[in-house]
Amino acid sequence: MQKHITQMGFLITLTMMLALANLIVIIPPANTQAQSQNPAKITITPEHIEVGQEGVEYTVENRTEPFTITVEVSNVTDLFAWQVTIWYLHSILGNASKVSYPEGHVFQNNDFTNLTVMIEYISAKLISQSGLNLTNPLGSVWDYIVEGAPKTTYKLVGWIDRDYNGELSQKDIVEFLIGKERKQFYEILILKDLGDGRFEIKAESAYVQYGAAILSGSTFSGDGTLCKIEFEGAIRAGQSPLNFTKAETYLLNSTLGEMPYEVGNATVIVHGIGRDPSTITINADPERVTIGKNITISGEIEPTKRDVPVEILYRRNETGAEWKTLATVTTGTDGKYTYVWTTNQTGEFKLKSKWAGDAVNLPAESKEILVRITAEGIAPGMDIKLYIIAAVIAVIIIAGIVLYLKKFRS
Repeated sequence: MQKHITQMGFLITLTMMLALANLIVIIPPANTQAQSQNPAKITITPEHIEVGQEGVEYTVENRTEPFTITVEVSNVTDLFAWQVTIWYLHSILGNASKVSYPEGHVFQNNDFTNLTVMIEYISAKLISQSGLNLTNPLGSVWDYIVEGAPKTTYKLVGWIDRDYNGELSQKDIVEFLIGKERKQFYEILILKDLGDGRFEIKAESAYVQYGAAILSGSTFSGDGTLCKIEFEGAIRAGQSPLNFTKAETYLLNSTLGEMPYEVGNATVIVHGIGRDPSTITINADPERVTIGKNITISGEIEPTKRDVPVEILYRRNETGAEWKTLATVTTGTDGKYTYVWTTNQTGEFKLKSKWAGDAVNLPAESKEILVRITAEGIAPGMDIKLYIIAAVIAVIIIAGIVLYLKKFRS
């Protein structure tokens, strides 16, 4: 379960802190004047970041050089508490690695507390309710699907058409309203037509949330630094925003009044060879057979890839067993593949599939699945150990009968 601090929860927390008057002493600046006509501003610096090198392909194992951003505030008066939430594209930047208060930050000379620290990655599967218009998806309602959890309804309230094709598609950025006030940005990795008027998307989101509040001392006025956020290196070529989520970004004064503010977002450009992610699935039917029977192995690549080779691998379900190629097949026009395995050995086997990627998409490997092949005469659903035990018992019974008959006759 993700933990999120809403505006109401944030204010309640601070109100409780202020109620502890014997522990908290807040002193507004001696020369506090009416706040300037110009609103405060929260800015990410530098606003333009370039990392990576042309001709190099970056991955989780081979990242670009690390980089750091700072979050600055300016034109602020009587600052008592703050919280910032910044989202970015996980598929390009990976996760932020560290967030901290740098030397000389706005509350350094006060006794203060950390209110929230989160570095979150969210992978989501959402299915639209029927009637989605891909050319005008705003206002559409989606079901957020999490295995083993109640269904949650999201409303699509924002859309960035990143490929300018005029309709909702892979790579686009969408903003969902969750509940009454919380909003979350997602990047669409895969969009699939379910064929019944509904669409399924697989999407991901990443963000950093950080904040602080004064326990005792003077509030802050002027310009200064709020926090520092470090990235250990980008994982794919491309361009990612570093944008504030205003619904979860606050500046509060000593009376818990919320200050108006503007934002200055930033952009990260990652040079290199850029390819999009892909997925591949695998299934086996049936999963238990007797030797000599067929197992149909199937799956698909997303996004759809036609006429590409898929390698199916297997190994015994034993520690140290090596993967071997069972077959190499080619996908059809729908991106699906099928192979019929006529079994010729008994035991438990792990299966998986993979494809090598292409100029547009990165390679992918499926999850592992288990199949069981038993000897003839043994029911596929029966554990062979039970047959061995039964055979041993039968031998003992027969031996006992023979000995008894010999003794009786003598």
